[in-house]
Amino acid sequence: MTKFISLLLTTAALAATSASAVTVTGATRIRVTNASSLTTFIQVAELQAFDVTGVNVALATNGGSASANTVYEQALPSKAIDGNTGFANDNDLYHSGGPSGDYLDVTFAAANLASLTIFTRSDYANDRDEYNVSVFNAAGTTLYSGYLDGRGVVSVSTTFDATGAVPEPASWAMLIAGFGLTGAAARRRRRMVAVAA
Repeated sequence: MTKFISLLLTTAALAATSASAVTVTGATRIRVTNASSLTTFIQVAELQAFDVTGVNVALATNGGSASANTVYEQALPSKAIDGNTGFANDNDLYHSGGPSGDYLDVTFAAANLASLTIFTRSDYANDRDEYNVSVFNAAGTTLYSGYLDGRGVVSVSTTFDATGAVPEPASWAMLIAGFGLTGAAARRRRRMVAVAA
């Protein structure tokens, strides 16, 4: 019994220090805003959101759609999900129109996300490649919120915990406790049968 209690305490300690990565389950929308203190403009060559099966759910040909509250000339939101990660000019990427409150929304069918990548325009106006990113479910609940610094790089990414792959330590604790209680109940039952006989 002492070993069992010790095991439960160890598992509970592991649960308190579980992985800090976020699990993003049932995501339906990603919002990108500018994180720079210098500008509100956003430039995104491509936004990719891969689910746990490896499908880019943000891609237009996979059912993704993009919208924004401002647009600069022909740099439409759809350019951010067209599968083209490079650019020759502003017409090959999404560029917001400013002057304030700019955002890019990418929506898709509910998915459990494994990663999120933004391809930047690394050659010009790097302050437009600092991103605040939020991921929401269909009810509008925030599943993830973070900062991605794309200044001076071709792309910037974040990864999420895979869902359902490995139980969290707290789940293991519950499972082990359940086995322990089941075993204790079986031993007690055998003793009661033996005394009654």
